[in-house]
Amino acid sequence: MSSHYYHRLEKVKSFSDIHDKILKFAIECPVEKTDYFIQLFKDKLNQYSDVTSSGHGDIDIIQPGIHKANGLKELGDILDIKLSEMCAFGDGGNDLEMIREVGDGVVMKNAVPALLEVANHVTDTNDEEGVLNYIEKNIL
Repeated sequence: MSSHYYHRLEKVKSFSDIHDKILKFAIECPVEKTDYFIQLFKDKLNQYSDVTSSGHGDIDIIQPGIHKANGLKELGDILDIKLSEMCAFGDGGNDLEMIREVGDGVVMKNAVPALLEVANHVTDTNDEEGVLNYIEKNIL
């Protein structure tokens, strides 16, 4: 399953075999156990990392402050675009900082409750082509 998202995935026997920067750990678990594992990892790793869900039983353990909003800010610095001038779309817990920080944070109506609370706008679900619909109606 992981190779679908990570095209250069390589199995290693030990962390000492990794000679690269680790950006995050991605964990897949049964959907019904996601909240349990998120809380467990937060309790055990809180001082070392941020823990969030990207949906569908996927959990991301990331370096503190290294989230999607941070990446957009770095890209904006290169392109001379402020976060307040950006639009971003999301539906999972790992989108929270990004949706909160951009000028137009748009979430799918099937988004996690925390996103629905901070969104500037709500669009159709992923299955209903929510991103494309929002772009056609509001940006083009």
